[in-house]
Amino acid sequence: MARAVRRCAAAALVAATLAAASPPALSQAGPPAGADARARAQQVYVSVYSHVYAGDTDARGRARAIALSTLVSVRNVDASVPLRIRSARYHDTEGRMLRDYATSPVLVPPLATREFFVAQSDVAGGSGASLVIAWEADAPALPPLVEAVHLEVRGSRPISFVTVGRPLDR
Repeated sequence: MARAVRRCAAAALVAATLAAASPPALSQAGPPAGADARARAQQVYVSVYSHVYAGDTDARGRARAIALSTLVSVRNVDASVPLRIRSARYHDTEGRMLRDYATSPVLVPPLATREFFVAQSDVAGGSGASLVIAWEADAPALPPLVEAVHLEVRGSRPISFVTVGRPLDR
């Protein structure tokens, strides 16, 4: 029993040490500059990695690409003003638009969320892909929080990380 308690205490100490030494997660780093300024329309850019490179390079100098799925979340943080997503344009690494995930306006009620999903099998975007969200409101509103959660969960070493959108205009 005492040995189990010592193990738990040691594990808690290691976890606390790692947490203290690690930088805060992007989603916990606080709002981006200007996030409290109300607007009637805006475009938000968010990085979307359809794959990342890992490991050593092969004989041709290329690293192994790991395909990721991505969930892009558009969160209306305004408690009283609904938003409309006019477009959600997905661009590849070269900046070419591949598709628009919002072909007609998408309503986002106050404190609600709308999501766009890029499948793991869709590697057309490349490691430098992006999504540009254009939104509007009938009255000045707080800009939405736009985040992309990237995942690869097969195998014994899952990968996950978050990228946070930034406004292209004010």
